[in-house]
Amino acid sequence: MGKGARRRPAVGAAIVTVGDELLAGITLDTNAHWLATRLTGLGFTVRSVGTVADEPAAIVEAVAAAARRAKVVLVTGGLGPTRDDRTFEALAKLTGSPLTTRADVAEALRRRFASRGVPMPAANLRQARLPRSADVIPNPWGTAPAIRMRTGGSLVFALPGVPGEMRSLFEDAIRPQLESRFRELAPRILERLRVVALAEAEIASRLAPVSVPRGVRVSYLPSGAEVDLRLSGAAVDRTSLGRYARAVIRRLVPHIYERGNRSLAEVVIEALRERGESLALAESCTGGLLGGRLTAVAGSSDVLWGGWVTYANDAKIQEVGVPARSLAAHGAVSVEVAVAMADGARRAASTSHGIGITGIAGPGGGTPTKPVGTVVIAWTRRGAPTLHRVFRFDGNRDAVREQAVSLALDGLRRAVLGLPELEA
Repeated sequence: MGKGARRRPAVGAAIVTVGDELLAGITLDTNAHWLATRLTGLGFTVRSVGTVADEPAAIVEAVAAAARRAKVVLVTGGLGPTRDDRTFEALAKLTGSPLTTRADVAEALRRRFASRGVPMPAANLRQARLPRSADVIPNPWGTAPAIRMRTGGSLVFALPGVPGEMRSLFEDAIRPQLESRFRELAPRILERLRVVALAEAEIASRLAPVSVPRGVRVSYLPSGAEVDLRLSGAAVDRTSLGRYARAVIRRLVPHIYERGNRSLAEVVIEALRERGESLALAESCTGGLLGGRLTAVAGSSDVLWGGWVTYANDAKIQEVGVPARSLAAHGAVSVEVAVAMADGARRAASTSHGIGITGIAGPGGGTPTKPVGTVVIAWTRRGAPTLHRVFRFDGNRDAVREQAVSLALDGLRRAVLGLPELEA
């Protein structure tokens, strides 16, 4: 913080998500996470996040409690056309503003269905019954409008629970209102450093000698073989935050693959594209997961030729030419077989690079010499020696497979960019 700079007072925000399906664990509550991130970025201090059932009394209690501790309350869910959608009803009770059918909202609903050439179900008219004092925020992406109301000294927004609709409404309609109404906010800035093949504890150990500047927060978000480092601070701390980020990068190279939001697959695809190189895959224990991670990126066809899921030994022999003698002598989970898979895929596809993955994801199939979690990955490149590593991953079947994919991508990243080889 520069000399003489004064920190602005915190403005509280709260989030209430509504839905029996969230409480039962049937649906993952991604809305709260997304909104908390956006609100924090705007400079709000998120005071609370809560989830309640589709019951008016529960919604009233949760929103009232949230409004006592925050200037802004965001409510998501319960705006649908069925009888278990009760958020409008609850907000009407909370504010003493009776429900009334809004003619303009009802007409907008009719036009929406007419434009699609289908009759409007009578149930959808429930979405036009709104608290009388509510300001309507039109929803071009769905049938449920958002609304804005006041309770006490707090501003309450109710948004649809459908994530795509909620996010679009927030960015297009609600965020501008918040920025206009709360000019005293000190927006926070965020540095996202994406790390691979380095455990959370090891990262912390390497960063221990580096002093964290006042006002800067460091968060670790591990996921499989990757860790997101989030460095955040108020805009007035931009210089010190940038200086600290550079110090972190120096200590974690070459494990940091991105300073920003690109995924590991995006980084790899861009590196291959820039060099005019291509890739083919032969997967066993990952069952196409590596191909799926790559093809989730738009434009991956520029570099990814394709691949094979060679799960059975016969598939390894017939599809990518793994020698039967290698399987007989060393077993399917071996350096020899992983190398033959990578070489076979690259030769068959005539690509620059090939990756072969074979392993024991569990829960069964392990032996004393090859326990569950053993994965062998090989990387081959035209005109260069083939590389291979044997890993021992912890976790369940999904965790083993996800870690294998991340490290397969990281090994390729290092090979393409000329970085030090990946350690087992």
